Amino acid sequence: MRFYVTNRDTDPPMGSRGTWVNLLRDNWDDYGFKTSFHVKLYRDNGETIQLGMVKILRAGQIEFLLT
Repeated sequence: MRFYVTNRDTDPPMGSRGTWVNLLRDNWDDYGFKTSFHVKLYRDNGETIQLGMVKILRAGQIEFLLT
């Protein structure tokens, strides 16, 4: 299964075959880190399922905003 990370205002990658997941970035800020994603599952039969939100912090992520 393939995973794609896109911005919320961007169309998902077209031409993907099989079942795949799109992680749409959210602007929510967790103490300086952007960790929230809306998750959509695209099935090989053309069905799209919204799975909700997840928080993912990548190993080594250094994004930090001073306020």
